[in-house]
Amino acid sequence: MVSLTNSEQRLVVELERTLQSDVASIEVLFQPIYDVIQVVPVACEALARWNHPQLGAISPADFIGMAERTGNIHALGRQLFRLALLGRQTWRGSASPLVLNINVSPLQLRHDDFVTDLARMLKDFGVPPDQIACEITETALLADDDRTKAAVHGLIDQGLKLVLDDFGTGYASLATLIRYPFAGVKIDRRFVRDLASNAQARAIVRSVVNLASDLSLSCTAEGVEQKVDFDTLRDLGCPMAQGRWLCEPMSAEQLRRLLDA
Repeated sequence: MVSLTNSEQRLVVELERTLQSDVASIEVLFQPIYDVIQVVPVACEALARWNHPQLGAISPADFIGMAERTGNIHALGRQLFRLALLGRQTWRGSASPLVLNINVSPLQLRHDDFVTDLARMLKDFGVPPDQIACEITETALLADDDRTKAAVHGLIDQGLKLVLDDFGTGYASLATLIRYPFAGVKIDRRFVRDLASNAQARAIVRSVVNLASDLSLSCTAEGVEQKVDFDTLRDLGCPMAQGRWLCEPMSAEQLRRLLDA
């Protein structure tokens, strides 16, 4: 049994109520991922947002973590996938086709119907699987249990891409790259923050960029907040970057206008 504080219990009740009757207050925004050399969007990440009518904006760290702890993550995950695919319909006909990155929870990977449900949604929306990248953290793979392995390989068999999120923050990232067929890695924002003034961070990012290149993996730096860090990433040869300095998260319609500009 999960032990919750009073405020957490209220949040759980509100999340369950929202998923049942007020799903409109849960939305997905899209943050473009840019080619560093051409400075044009080549992909985007779907980001969950919850604006509760009484409680206001609730941090994803709070409500997604709570959903994982209480078992609501499966219903929430399906809703977020559906909203992300709906949003994609808005901008898919633009001049710049983008790969859509969607985050996957460790618990979703262990759910028996996860891969089947996702494949069905892609078919219903007419989305080519190779246009979807599932972002998975190393934490999701630490258990290395049969269900997780089956889900990961099921996603690959369906033709989806796998991206290792928050790369460099786990204990066995290199082993993880060997164990699973990833298509790319995302460098955690803690290595990007103050990159220009931190020699150790530059050394780490340079090593990850070179490793990704040697393994034929895509490589994206997250959390770019300053122009100087973007310039440093470009100098280090990082091919892709994402962050508020480049572009704030936006609605599907705003993203369509950006792509068509």
